[in-house]
Amino acid sequence: MEVKEIVSQYIIESSKTIEVQFRLATDSDSEIREDTFDISLIEEYGFNIFSDDYDIFEEVNNEYSDEDMDDSHYDSDTNIYDIQEEDLKTFINEFYLDNPDKIPPAVIF
Repeated sequence: MEVKEIVSQYIIESSKTIEVQFRLATDSDSEIREDTFDISLIEEYGFNIFSDDYDIFEEVNNEYSDEDMDDSHYDSDTNIYDIQEEDLKTFINEFYLDNPDKIPPAVIF
């Protein structure tokens, strides 16, 4: 089991989670898997999917305006955060190695 591609990811600020759509090496291009991870769980595994010293939720918790958000990580026009996908893929691989029963089923895309 290995993640071959992150198709999309979406930060859900209210619950401090990330929703990820991905494909495993065994999946065809017409299949996709989806799972949601707590950002705190990713950090517990030792990964920072944002850049060093960047806390996405600091801005949310302090109710900063869009102008105050770090432009290198957040695009206020699209509401998309800059994610380090290689770290995210590595986390997902490690998580499913530890928890193979939690691998979501592939669905036709």
